[in-house]
Amino acid sequence: ADTYLRALAAHRGPAFALFAGSALADMLLVPAALALYFALRHLARTAMLLAAALLLFYTFVDLTVYEINSMAVVLLSRQDTAAAAGGAQLVLAVVPIAGCFTLALSSAGTLIFSIVMLRGVFGKPTAYAGIAAAVGGLMGAFYLAFPPLEWLLLLSSIAYGLWGVLAGARLFRLGAPQ
Repeated sequence: ADTYLRALAAHRGPAFALFAGSALADMLLVPAALALYFALRHLARTAMLLAAALLLFYTFVDLTVYEINSMAVVLLSRQDTAAAAGGAQLVLAVVPIAGCFTLALSSAGTLIFSIVMLRGVFGKPTAYAGIAAAVGGLMGAFYLAFPPLEWLLLLSSIAYGLWGVLAGARLFRLGAPQ
């Protein structure tokens, strides 16, 4: 924990910006999950309710556990005390577990949305990008037990980006006045 705190102390600004940007992305997921629910609920109401609930619960857990604790470690890096190192050690033990849990939650919600997208107006490329992202995220969530799975998270992030752009563009077109 001590080495990590020293590294953070040298790069507090970028670290804080990274976690703040991640928190903003979490908050932007709320309207996206609700929009997907409303766009797809006519195809599978219960499945869409579950998918939206998983993504909303992910957002809540990620913001309240992962983001707040990560920002707390950045703030602890300002202090060069044994108490700060002890506090950081506790947070650094909890954050990876929370990260795996939230990754599994968001991936499960994305997988449900994407499977239903196969039958809807979103198109197969959007659905398959979401399925690829979700499967990679679900498998990558076990990186604590098997570290090489971390590479799946990189590929999953790329697929999530593609899925977000494709799904967002389609949602935009669906919401545009005719």
